[in-house]
Amino acid sequence: MTGVLRYVDAITVPVPDLAAGLGFYRDHLGARLIWIDESIGAAGLACPDSSTEIVLTTVHPYEPNWKVDSTDEAAGGFVAGGGTVVAGPHDIPIGRLAVVEDPFGNRLVLLDSSRGQYRTDEEGRVLGLEPTAPAGPAVIIGCCNLIGDSGRYLLVRESKPSAWSRYNLPAGKPERGESLVQAAVREAAEESGLQVEVDHLVGIYNCPQTSEGFGVVNFVFRSRVVGGDLRTSAAHPEVGYFSTEEINRMVEERLVRGRHIPAAIADHERGVQLPLSLIQAVPEIGPPLET
Repeated sequence: MTGVLRYVDAITVPVPDLAAGLGFYRDHLGARLIWIDESIGAAGLACPDSSTEIVLTTVHPYEPNWKVDSTDEAAGGFVAGGGTVVAGPHDIPIGRLAVVEDPFGNRLVLLDSSRGQYRTDEEGRVLGLEPTAPAGPAVIIGCCNLIGDSGRYLLVRESKPSAWSRYNLPAGKPERGESLVQAAVREAAEESGLQVEVDHLVGIYNCPQTSEGFGVVNFVFRSRVVGGDLRTSAAHPEVGYFSTEEINRMVEERLVRGRHIPAAIADHERGVQLPLSLIQAVPEIGPPLET
């Protein structure tokens, strides 16, 4: 498991006003000014031997600010482990922020830089944001389960910020060394609590560019339940079956995460069944032979 808390990004230090705070920490102690934003009553100063900033603030208490990849997912991890969310998550100029407590009553501030970094002039005054460059692969593979029950289909609501709380089929990316079918079975268990067997391939659906900025090729499998029980989680707070009519309304309201969902349901309902042998697993070829 990768650590959620990446590093201490900043220590907020309350001051009566920024001029007084800068007079002490910058002018007297020699901390270099990185940025100042008078509209939010804050200024960041550099520590010479650390990337951790001293953030003077007229609003917030003295506390450490932990950098995370995703504030919403990190806060969900705290809750899943027995902690609580005290405030947020909510937007801040550079990304998202939340205040959490661990199971022992320790309070932490979590923040990410999902929106970007401050752009400043020569005097450190904030002019705007440098947007965060898109990260990750240009195209991903989705291994999706179409699970039906009496004309209704299983959807899970995703809590991570990139999903915008929309609904999806139980699905995810294959892990290293995992086949597409194996990935679909694993994702069904992780996201819904159900044990499934994949019967056949319904279709392959390519969206060259999603609203999240990357392309995706979704392999949608018809899967049947062989065990387990439906359950929710912090990552998937709602899990349930929906009729075709309900799903079509959700598509119109943009509450589903992709148009592969109604397309796969339509293909399934008109009897499309593609053999799993359509996906041929081939071994790697290895490095060139020495000559």
